Formats: sequence, structure tokens, C-alpha cells
Amino acid sequence: MATLKDRVLGVFGGVTASSMAKTAKRAYESGYNDGGEDESASGTTKVYGYRKLGSGQRDFTAVDYTSALDVVWSVYQSNPIARRLLQIRRDYILGRGIVSRAEDENLQEIIDAFWSSNKLDRRSKEFTFQLFLFGVQCYPVFVRESDGRVQLGYIDPSEIEDVISDPENSMEMRAVVVQAQETLGERPWLETQKKRVYRVIQKGSDSSHAVSIGEDGHLETEDRSQYMGKWLTAPQDILEEWELKMLKTFGLDEYSGSCFYEKVNAVSNQPRGYSDLLSLTDWLDQHDQTLFDLADREGMAGYFSWDVMMEGADRAMIDARIAEIVRRPPKKGSVNVHNEKEHWTFNYPDLKSAGSVGTASALLNMILGGGGVPRHWYGSGDETNRATAQAQGGPTWRSLEHDQDLVRGLFVWMLEFVRDQAELAGGWTPGKLDIATMTDEDTMPIDPHRVDIIMPEMVARDLAIATGALSAVMAAIMTMLDLKLITRVKATELLAKVVAELGVEVDPVEELAAAAMEEGTIELEKEGAQNDMLAGLLQDAGIGVS
Repeated sequence: MATLKDRVLGVFGGVTASSMAKTAKRAYESGYNDGGEDESASGTTKVYGYRKLGSGQRDFTAVDYTSALDVVWSVYQSNPIARRLLQIRRDYILGRGIVSRAEDENLQEIIDAFWSSNKLDRRSKEFTFQLFLFGVQCYPVFVRESDGRVQLGYIDPSEIEDVISDPENSMEMRAVVVQAQETLGERPWLETQKKRVYRVIQKGSDSSHAVSIGEDGHLETEDRSQYMGKWLTAPQDILEEWELKMLKTFGLDEYSGSCFYEKVNAVSNQPRGYSDLLSLTDWLDQHDQTLFDLADREGMAGYFSWDVMMEGADRAMIDARIAEIVRRPPKKGSVNVHNEKEHWTFNYPDLKSAGSVGTASALLNMILGGGGVPRHWYGSGDETNRATAQAQGGPTWRSLEHDQDLVRGLFVWMLEFVRDQAELAGGWTPGKLDIATMTDEDTMPIDPHRVDIIMPEMVARDLAIATGALSAVMAAIMTMLDLKLITRVKATELLAKVVAELGVEVDPVEELAAAAMEEGTIELEKEGAQNDMLAGLLQDAGIGVS
């Protein structure tokens, strides 16, 4: 029911608070139902009606994804700061290279063959660089049925038309849609490719049996226990009903293949990632323009001129003097002699460039800060000493360690897929270690399925400080153990935290169990989850527990 005030305002064409609220609500609902974006329903917050508070002439958040990639590529090609930011990130994440490891010797041979055939010593650097340049990376896989050997392909991010998430879990990216390609004319020897849909590699269902209807109409049961918990290609897995319906919308009866898909700079339910450079593009562009203006100003600053004033001279006398000066202009180091009727003044521009220099410096700080790099890393250390450099590096190391873990996860995912495909094809059989036959020199039994990527140490550690802390903690732990103030499990856990500063990762429970295996027994002071875990490990190894 409108109030008297609202009705009076309405008569005179005014806008009331209630009408504004209704209009805003309708606008929000319209944005919620139709965000106008080409992303899937589980995409970014833009789909749900949010809008940007302000917009400038170079608002790259308003352009489509392919245009954003073009902008980022152009900036990377033309701007040395952009290129250097990505190089620094890649170099610290990978160092001089990464190493793939498997505990089983036969599996190590398979992984080495995969690493070599795909040239990952070199391409791992390219993949890492491109991940943060484009924000997404997609690698289709080709598996040889005879032995499960895996070969990687590459899909250009600009060719990705859409990324489809699981309808029931928007955090799980399930399929990558690649746009059709018209190759006739430009490359006539290639066939025109239709739209392709790749299934993101998933782990097999926990169900050990699959039920289907056979040609005779009877139910058929398939034993799928060998696929449980393994990374599978699309033909190896059981497709869900929504996947089949989705494929039909693209005119397909099956997936075009399987792929690895990784993204960065995206929230959990955002299908596609974005480049590290995208948020910096405006500032890089402005910094470029400021430097070009400064360079032009510096060029103009080199100009100078002589102003000659002649007292009482007519036009003819002035023209004659001009001709004489042009014929014999003043040379460097020369002496100019004239009478009191002639006055010479040297003119040069004073362009006052200090403000522009400060602007360029402020823009550089904005760019490097947004890129997560201290200024002295870019070669500008005139305002930095060793103490401030160490303090400024802390946040950067944490950011780089996060990115390093992400890259490591991508390559571990690849190795686990290679392992599982080799096992399914019969190209590799995991060995078993009989604990009863272990000698005193043996430590914990190996896990034949375990694969890992050894990443380079990122921070140069101060060993003097770390070893000093280790000695002090060791003395404190020994005192606490003597006074019965701490359990051995907790003592080992404290020690592991200090040892980690030396670059050695130690699992407290496993390490204590390994030490106990050498002694043959161990005493557990009190019950607890860690002690239960330790007791289980020792019991499996045949070690007595008191």
C-alpha cells in the first residue's frame, strides 16, 4: 500500500524509495536468471547478477574469454615486465628441473619412458609457464592398448569453447568442449574438424559391479573391481546419464577422448582460470604510456636555441645578420664577440619531468605488487637493504610455494594415470614385499603404487640458524622425556617440525615405527590416535609393543 508521500511524488514524476527497491529487485532477478555470460550454470559470480562498481575505458573484465586471451598474449609479447613476472614464477617453481620418482623399480622404468617420450624435461617448463600465462591448460591423452603407454597432446586455450562441470558438484570439472575448426583454404591438406568434447580424467567408481541390459533384454553384470580407484579414460569408465544427454546436444554418441585439465586464478566453481597478467593489463598499459611520454620528453629536452636581439636594427640589418650567423653558426667551444647593440641568450626547455618519474615509479610498484614480486627482484634495489629484502620476500615465497604445490599436483596426476593405465593393460604388475623376510637393515616397506614429483628447494635456508634451533629443541625434548612430560610420538612430531626447516620432510609416526623396527620393540606411554596408528604399523611389521 503506497503512502501519501509516495503517491504525491508519483504524481509529479518523482521516484520513491519503494519503487527503486522493486526495480533493483527485478534487475537482480533478471541477472540471476540470465547473466548474459557464455559460462556454464556453475560459473563465476557474474552469472548471478553481480556487477562491477566502476568501469574504465580498458575494462578487460567485460570482454569475452577469447578476447581476454588475445589481450594477455599481446601484453606478454610486448611488455618486458609482464614477460619477466612469468619467467620469475616459472624459474622459482621449477628451478633447474623436476624429477619423477616411483618406489617400484619396474614402475620407474615406465614413468621414465613416459617422461622421455613426451619430452617433459623441457615441456614441463613450457606447461608451467603457459599455465600462468593463459590460466588454463588442457592435455588430451592417447593410450596404447597393448601396454598402456601414454602420450600427451595439447589444446590451445583459445580453442576451448566451454568447460562443463558436474551438475551435482560444481567444483568438479567433467568435460572440455573444443570448438570446430575450419581449415580449408588456410591449410587445405588438413580436414575440417567438428566440435570435440573431451572428458576430464576421473577415478573409477567405487562400485565393483556394473549392471546393463544385454541385446537379449536380460540384465548383465560386469565385474569392474580392477577399475576401482584408478584414473580412467572415457571408454574405460561408466558414463552417467547426464553425460550421454550432454554429448547428444553436440551431435556425439561418445566422448572425443580424455584429457587432463588444470586452471589457476579461479574460485572453486569457476570453470575456467585466468592469466596472472589479466588483472595487471591496465596498469602495464598505463606504465608503458608513461614511459613513452617520458622518453619523448627526454628527446625534447635536448633541444636548445640562441636568441639574438639587435638594438636599433632595421629589417635589412636583421636579415643580413641572420645570413651571417647561418653561414658561420657558433661552434662548440667557440667565442662569440659582439658589441653592446647585440644581446645573445641561450634557450633550453625545462619540462619538469619529476612528476612523471614519480608516476612511473608508483605504477611499477602497483604492477610488481600485484604480481607478487618485491621490487628488488626486478633489479630495482636502490631502496632495499638485506634486512628489508628478507622481510619483503616472505609473502612472495608463500605464494610461490602455493603455485609449486599446484604444479606438482598436476604432474603427480599424470604419473598416477600412467601407472594405472600400465597396470590395467598388463604392462606393469605391482610387486609385494613380504615383511616376514625383512632383515634388520630394512626400514619401512615400500609402497609399489607410490609415485611422486621431486620439486626443487625454493628458499635458500640458513643452516646455521636451523641447526642451532635443532640442538636447542633436542635438549628440551630429552629433558621432557626424562621427566615423563611428553610421549615419544609427540617428541618425534616436535623434532620433525624443526628438521623440516632443513628441507627434510619426516612423518613422525612412520619414522618412530622405523626406529622401533631396528630395536625390535617400543614402549607407548599412553593411548591415543597416533599411538594406535603406531601400534598398528608395528604389529604389521611383527614388532612387539609394551
